[in-house]
This record gives sequence, C-alpha cells and structure tokens, in this order.
Amino acid sequence: MIEIMFYILFLSQILLFSVYFPNKIYQRMRYVIAHYPCDQYPKLYPQPIENYHRFHGNYRLANWLIAAAGLVTLTLSVVFNNKGEFIEPQVLVWLFFMLQFMPIMIIEISEFSQFKMMRTADRSSVRSAILSPRSLASFIAPKWLYIAFLTLLIAIVYGFYLEDFTISVEGSAAYAAVILFSVNAFFAGLIYWNLYGKKLNPHQTEEDRQKAIRVVAKSLVFISICASIFLMVTLSIKEYQLHSLEPLAMTVYLQVIALFSLGNSIGSIKVDELNFDLYKKEPLL
Repeated sequence: MIEIMFYILFLSQILLFSVYFPNKIYQRMRYVIAHYPCDQYPKLYPQPIENYHRFHGNYRLANWLIAAAGLVTLTLSVVFNNKGEFIEPQVLVWLFFMLQFMPIMIIEISEFSQFKMMRTADRSSVRSAILSPRSLASFIAPKWLYIAFLTLLIAIVYGFYLEDFTISVEGSAAYAAVILFSVNAFFAGLIYWNLYGKKLNPHQTEEDRQKAIRVVAKSLVFISICASIFLMVTLSIKEYQLHSLEPLAMTVYLQVIALFSLGNSIGSIKVDELNFDLYKKEPLL
C-alpha cells in the first residue's frame, strides 16, 4: 500500500514540476512576446528576438525530456524496486527533483543576464526615486512571521526532546538545528536583498517591484514553516523506525515547496496586470 502511494505521489511530482508549472511558465513567456512585440517594446528585448524564441523552445523541450525520463524512471521503479535492484525511493525523489529544478535555475540565471543588458542599453538620463514601504510587515502579515519563528523553535525543541535534551555534536537534533538555522538565515538574506537591494530591472515600476517582493516574502516565510514541519516529520520517522514513509514525506514536501514558490508566483503576478509601458519605443522629438 505504501509503495502504491509512493508511485502515485512520485507521478504527481513529475507532472507538477515537469509538465504543469513549466507549461504555465512557457505560456507566460509566449504571451509577452505575442502581446508586447519587439518593434513596439524594444526595451524589453536587448537581444535579437530569435534568441528568445530559441530559448523558449529549448525550455519547453528540456521539461518534456525530463518528464519522459521521470516516467521511464517510475516504470523501472515499479518493475525492479521490489527486487532491490533499483535506486532507493528517497534518493530517487531528491535526485529527480534536482534535475527538474535545473530549467528553473537556467531561467533565473538568464534573467540576471537579461537585466544586465537592459541596464547597459538604458541610456536615459532621467532617474526617479519613489518613497515606498520597505519593512517586511508591509509585504506579509506579521502573524506569519510569528508562526514561522514559533514553528522553528518547536522543531528544534522537539528534536532535542527526542534525544532527551542531550547536546551532542553528532546528534541528529544538533545537525538538524544547524541546517534549519542556516536555511532560515539564507531566506532572511534573500528577503533583505529584495527589500533593500538594487533594483535589477531598470524599467520595472515601483508597483510591480512591490508585487514581486510580496511574492518572494510570502513564499520564503511559508517555505520556512514547511521546512520546520518537515524536520519534525523526518525526526519522528527516524525515532519510530517508520523508514518506509521517508520517500512519501520527501515528495510531499517538495511538491508543497513548488506550490508555495512557483504556484504562488504564477498565481499572484499576472502578466497582463504588469506595466509594460516603460518598455515602449521612445517617441521621436
């Protein structure tokens, strides 16, 4: 029964990460090109338009190939795993997630390059400064910050409780606490950078930037809460020798992360609601 649940959840991971969300992202990219063409919005395309068409096609192809590889891997797991001749399910879930995450990473890296070229091409001598809220509470309700912090403390205390509050460098609780603190420190750094760092896109309006900051803040805070809960689940599985549940917990956790990151971003930032006027061709004087 547990194996069947794992196969269903792993199939869900394949479809969610490599079919559903990539298709949504691909549609957003094509929507921009179709509704904001380069002849009318030249500032949006610092590279030849052919490069964008090629990039979009390669992105879609890569995700379809990863999805196909996932289905083949799932089939091999069903056929051979009962004989102990295939990879461990938990390792399989994590390794395949890393593969699925690569196209998203490529998009993120390409965006940095895109914004750099935009700044280089931006020769406007007019700069404006807009006073806007720059506190975290302006972008996410404080109650979620308290919940995230409380969940973090509960997870750490629970880990030491399972080890009778024995402080040991080699203990699982100490190791988990270090990881959890490191992850949350990284998240805090990302949020701070989004709040106070330099605006990457020189043409982005302040309203659109605040939308992006709000999405990042909410996503990272919710993922922090999920990470603390996942830690408690993992420690409980280890404590009570429920190792068969590890791959189930892992794939559920990864899919929840996808919903709070990609799902939140796609659902909260509608392409047709963004302001593209600043990318338009400047009128001739």
